[in-house]
Amino acid sequence: MSEAQNGSATRYIGKSVKRREDKRLMSGQGRFTDDHQFPGMVFAAFVRSPYAHANVGDIDTSAARALPGVIGVLTYADIQGKVGDIRPNWVVGNLKVPPHLHSRPDARGMSGRPWQW
Repeated sequence: MSEAQNGSATRYIGKSVKRREDKRLMSGQGRFTDDHQFPGMVFAAFVRSPYAHANVGDIDTSAARALPGVIGVLTYADIQGKVGDIRPNWVVGNLKVPPHLHSRPDARGMSGRPWQW
C-alpha cells in the first residue's frame, strides 16, 4: 500500500521538510548536467517554431550544416520511422499520457514545437 493510499503522506502537509540536497546546493557543491564532460561528448540544439499553428513548407538546413563544429542536422525526413513516441520524463507508473510525437514538416506547428534537431 502506498503512502497516498494509507494517508501517511499527509504528515508532510504544512510542515517543514528537511531536504537532503540543500546543504550541497547551498554550499556550491551541487553537480548539474552541465558540469559533466565525457570524451567525445556532443551537445544538441533544437530549432523551435516561433509561430503558432504555422504550416511548415520546407526546411533548409544548409546554413546550419555549414556552421563550424556542427556534426549533424536532423529533420523529420531523417528520423521518420526511426524515432517513436517522445514521452515526458515525469511519467510515473501506469499514468496514461497522450502521444508526444516529433514534428512533421507538413504538419501545422505550434509555437515552441521543435522543427529540426
